[in-house]
Amino acid sequence: MCCNVIREMSPAKMLPDKEAGFARLDLYPGSVLNERAFLSVVLSLPEEIFLQQSQNILKTTLLIALIAILFTLLVAWVVARKITSPITELVQASQLIASGDYTTRCYLTDSSEIGELARSFNHMAETLELGIQHLNNELLQRRNAELSS
Repeated sequence: MCCNVIREMSPAKMLPDKEAGFARLDLYPGSVLNERAFLSVVLSLPEEIFLQQSQNILKTTLLIALIAILFTLLVAWVVARKITSPITELVQASQLIASGDYTTRCYLTDSSEIGELARSFNHMAETLELGIQHLNNELLQRRNAELSS
């Protein structure tokens, strides 16, 4: 009933909306809507326009969220590859040494802990290679000594 009284008191002015439909602008004496106000302005939008704008905002928000998630996944993948790639190289080198190839080295120039691990690995591999060469030389000398005696 309040809304009917308000409509009867003041004719509406129709303002064209750019997208669709019309916005309705009503001017009322302040005492009708608010007793303290001298004049009240009411802007009414058709429900379709309001819902369309809400849906547009929702679609934009979802698109931005999807782009942010994809970007985050890409960054996570790049960081994971940067971390796991040197570790994979160290694993492969250790498997080669375990299979008997003592000349294997891991060439990482990284200054991080993984680079330090690679340098330690190379030092260990070199020490192991020299130790095995020394043992083979001793074994060869003993065999030669046994054969000559």
